Amino acid sequence: VNARVGTRRCGNEPTMVKFTLSAKRKVKLREKDFESEEYLGKLNAITGRLAGSFPGEPLGREDVARVVMELLQGQEETLGANSPSPRPMVKLSMRHWQDYTPGGSLFMIVRRCVRFKLKKGLRRFDWQSEHKRAEFVGMLGDCAEELREKGLLGHVKVYISGDVPAESRDAAKAAARSMGAVLAASANDHGVTHVLHADLDADGEEAKRVFPDKDQAIVRGVVDKEALVHYAGYPESYDAWCSVSTAREHAARDRVHRWDAPPADDSLIRAASGEHLAIAGRSRPAKHVHYTWIVDSVKHNEWCEEADYAWEDPAETAMRAATRARDAANAAMAATTAAAAQAQGGGPPRVGEKRKGGPDAAADDDDASSSNGGPIKLTLNNEKDEKDAKDDDRPASPPLPARRIRVEVTVEARPGEKRDWRLAGVELVSEARASANGEVIGSNPRSPERAPRLGEDDIATGEWRAVQGATFLTCESLLDDEAFDLSFDDEPQGKTSDGIDSQSSDDTSASNEERMRVRVGSGKGRVGRGRVKKGEAKGGGEEGEVVVPTVVKSAAELEAERKERRRNRPPPEGLIVVPTWAVRAKGPFSSAYEYLVGGKSPLVLLPMRGWCLVESVGKDELLVEVGVYAGPGGLDEDWHDTTATEGGGSEPRRVAARRYERGGRFASAFFVEESRMTKEELEQEKGEGEGGNPLYF
Repeated sequence: VNARVGTRRCGNEPTMVKFTLSAKRKVKLREKDFESEEYLGKLNAITGRLAGSFPGEPLGREDVARVVMELLQGQEETLGANSPSPRPMVKLSMRHWQDYTPGGSLFMIVRRCVRFKLKKGLRRFDWQSEHKRAEFVGMLGDCAEELREKGLLGHVKVYISGDVPAESRDAAKAAARSMGAVLAASANDHGVTHVLHADLDADGEEAKRVFPDKDQAIVRGVVDKEALVHYAGYPESYDAWCSVSTAREHAARDRVHRWDAPPADDSLIRAASGEHLAIAGRSRPAKHVHYTWIVDSVKHNEWCEEADYAWEDPAETAMRAATRARDAANAAMAATTAAAAQAQGGGPPRVGEKRKGGPDAAADDDDASSSNGGPIKLTLNNEKDEKDAKDDDRPASPPLPARRIRVEVTVEARPGEKRDWRLAGVELVSEARASANGEVIGSNPRSPERAPRLGEDDIATGEWRAVQGATFLTCESLLDDEAFDLSFDDEPQGKTSDGIDSQSSDDTSASNEERMRVRVGSGKGRVGRGRVKKGEAKGGGEEGEVVVPTVVKSAAELEAERKERRRNRPPPEGLIVVPTWAVRAKGPFSSAYEYLVGGKSPLVLLPMRGWCLVESVGKDELLVEVGVYAGPGGLDEDWHDTTATEGGGSEPRRVAARRYERGGRFASAFFVEESRMTKEELEQEKGEGEGGNPLYF
């Protein structure tokens, strides 16, 4: 087996894989990193919540920082690469230790460990003796169990692709079992998080995936004269600070480095995307990595970074290389053409420009589009149209938006839990409109991972009002519960004595939709469901006519049939959706301001100054709401006053929501724009009997 950095082929025994760390790297914790004001500032929210959990204990930011450092040091010595085997659990990944959200992973870890420390009366955490080591590891195991119960620690499910040779497949399976991962039978199985591959050469033999001993550092950022580097093939806990000169000496040549900025705060990205809740990966496609990713994770007893082991289909790699070669050839040809045109005394040709000496060179000089070399414009108009256009005092149509943000929200049903529905994943895409020449109108859409994000209090701050928009609902949602149930209680059409339906197929084709149309607003007092009175003459039959006996069913049998029909309700096909009213209200339509962020909160803050709310409003009802601010970092609209924090000219926010009811049937939706009001505007909107205004009768 060809293993990666520091691995050796073990003689003629291909099924055995031995590992050696050639660089002998260790996890290095520096006290000054935990004492810096930047790090202490990240602990403000956690410290505040811990003070509520331990009211009699003086827990400040410095105390929490010391606890975190002790726990990280203890975890490395008891569960790290150099710890004794067998190891009872896998190390908690750094993403848990860097989750600074209130009620997040770090808060739960510190709270449980401080509670353990106070219960045992310890001055500091100890793991030196065998007994103390077992206690310490057991405490970390309890932390992992709590994180898993709260949905903050997910499970890894891997599928080993067929391109992995048999001998390497055995090593990958053993590594997966050692890391507690689940083996999938297919890459399409539900919940698969990783697909493991091998690199094959042209002959179908496994090619080496080697990280060199040197030149393997990826620079994450630079502060003053120090650089934070990540070593390829090592988990995130091995990231270390070193001098900039050392970082340049060992920087990997084929990776992107961050030389001109401090390290990005990945905790904010994880919090905004929901990754700290261990839910983002459930709906995203599985990551394709080299199988040594899981083998090396066993070596460190910690999950390595997938980016270091990224795998790409050879066909896609070849296609990408061909595309790059074609683009380079086109660029070279364009440069040659431009240089030749420049040598002839003219600049490079522009789109729409007429060539000199061409058949149109003698065109009419009065043609403005030809005289200035611009594109030819065709105008179909007449005098009446021009006169009407001059007399028309209607306002001009607003320009098309230059930016849009698409948010795809995936929810999953959780019957029996506190909330029947919860967020499973969010996909956010930023798009910009381009002109006919392919030029981006406005600013280029920035990557969502690097876009600014809202603070926890930004949504709830200020008096917001819905100023414009529209609402939509289905006719089915107008029915009350009893009328909705009754709409599925109609008994099937009777049959003749020959067994043929008494109603034609043409009449039954639209029965569901027509019944829903008729019964909107019928409520409880519906007419036409009474019994036929006994003794009424229904018309006499002729002598000799065959009388078909009527089967009378009991009330219990009829009720059982009704319940069966309700259980087999048809899916919501052909729903009638109608607009109800244009929006201008004395309050916000959005609901996100009512929620905090973190833990099992249904509110998640998204990149590009947006948010997503998935809330079970009532029994079997669901609200899905997304919103985004219109200013810089969001939709990047520049028409509003960037210096104003409130008032009609200040930055608005756009909110869209959909409501579902009765087992996931679409009920209503709204699309609104909300503006932050000033005190004067709030006074003006008050009506009679409000805010001291007199009430007239």
